[in-house]
Amino acid sequence: MKFHPFFTTRSIRIIPVILIALCLALPAGSTADVLDRTTSAVSANKKTWRPPQLIGTDDVKSQRLKIAFNAAGDIIAVWVQPNNDLGTLWGNRYDAGQGWQKAQRIETNDTAYAWSSQVAMDGAGNVILAWREDDGGKIRARHYKTDRGWQKARLIKKKPWLSFIKTEDTGSAGDLQIAMNEAGNAVAVWFQSDESRSEKKLRLKYYTAGSGWDNGESSLINLGGNIMVSDLRVAIDRTGNAVAVWQQEENGIESLWANRYEVGKGWQQPKLIENNKRTAWNHEIAADKAGNIIVVWQQSRWDGYNIWANHYAAGSGWKGAQRINNNAPGCAEPPEIAFDGAGNALAIWSECQRGKERADLWFNRYVAGGGWQTAQRIDTDDTGFAYHPDIAFDGAGNALAAWSQCNGRPDVFLNHCNIWASRYVPGIGWEKVQPITIDADNAERPQIAVDTAGNALVIWRQTDKTRCGGSFCYDDSVYEIWAARYE
Repeated sequence: MKFHPFFTTRSIRIIPVILIALCLALPAGSTADVLDRTTSAVSANKKTWRPPQLIGTDDVKSQRLKIAFNAAGDIIAVWVQPNNDLGTLWGNRYDAGQGWQKAQRIETNDTAYAWSSQVAMDGAGNVILAWREDDGGKIRARHYKTDRGWQKARLIKKKPWLSFIKTEDTGSAGDLQIAMNEAGNAVAVWFQSDESRSEKKLRLKYYTAGSGWDNGESSLINLGGNIMVSDLRVAIDRTGNAVAVWQQEENGIESLWANRYEVGKGWQQPKLIENNKRTAWNHEIAADKAGNIIVVWQQSRWDGYNIWANHYAAGSGWKGAQRINNNAPGCAEPPEIAFDGAGNALAIWSECQRGKERADLWFNRYVAGGGWQTAQRIDTDDTGFAYHPDIAFDGAGNALAAWSQCNGRPDVFLNHCNIWASRYVPGIGWEKVQPITIDADNAERPQIAVDTAGNALVIWRQTDKTRCGGSFCYDDSVYEIWAARYE
């Protein structure tokens, strides 16, 4: 999920291999619709990328990297690290003006696997980490306070010796998500099914800055039976209201639904936010300071995928789904979205070029009060594949994007990929692409954090081929966590 820098958290998603096959099977066609908007114009910016550094332990076996950050430049990275067949949560924190701390284990339960970890940060640098365990689907949370460090897992409700957010209902809990605003208020949301799995519920637990998690039962709304729900996302605005979006399959159609939670009122009624008869999936959500929401997603078509979006205007509701890419036959990959401080937004995604074994980055700009503009290509390289982009804004409305640039064809595992980045300046366009890594074996899935002054950190996972006998690694156990600073 993507939010304005004042309340941000990020997550990694796996891209199905079938999309790559669709891309490479496309027929040749005209490229007249490609608009190149990369510029070599020199702005007043004098920042540069520093050499990458390892921020995990020397023996890290990292999966499922998540980051959260705020406008002041504080950042936390959290990942799952296998330990004796269990998944344990590790993390490292970057404090603005001080740098990285030492990576440490954050949860200490040696009897259950930690799944679906989510992390969020407020404007002061306080953190909430939540995760689900595999012993009955319990959900736990831990709080980091800037003046005291990591706190013990605290009572959320009911049994005082437990630290569960979720204790009501039997059955399973899944698709945990968490979001936090600048003031420190937060929501944790998840799907709850009964023991027979015939009824699905959307639950929310509220965290109030200064007082903690609500003592009562989590707020819920019944979604009904005979449906499949997945891929939950959530955003929270500065007033503490939240919007949840998810994929729902019913009668063979996979659609996107949304619901709004208002402080003091609870859940509203779920709304279908796209009505295409084909699959909608791989969605992301962003909120601005005024409570406006944008959701972007992949929309399937008979010959590939398009990128669609819907905009929620605070006070008036959803405005309707619309396509935001150029509708060319192809494989538009899962998009990312971010707001600037003025209510403008950028959506970015990877899309194959017809008839060529390559994938380029594309973007579209949402202008507050004016809507979506025309999709345009970011000039990255004449060959290779640009994949897994991420994007964030600084306080002046400039954006930084980072992605994996791969020299060869990507398959199940990307190989020979480096991390590249480019900066977007309103009125000028995208600056010249800069490589962050030069000769990485497999650097992938970067996540970017930008502070108000435009300083940034890119964090990614990278294989260490020295542990694979000098050859490319296909084993998740040899990934490490790396970061590079832009200042």
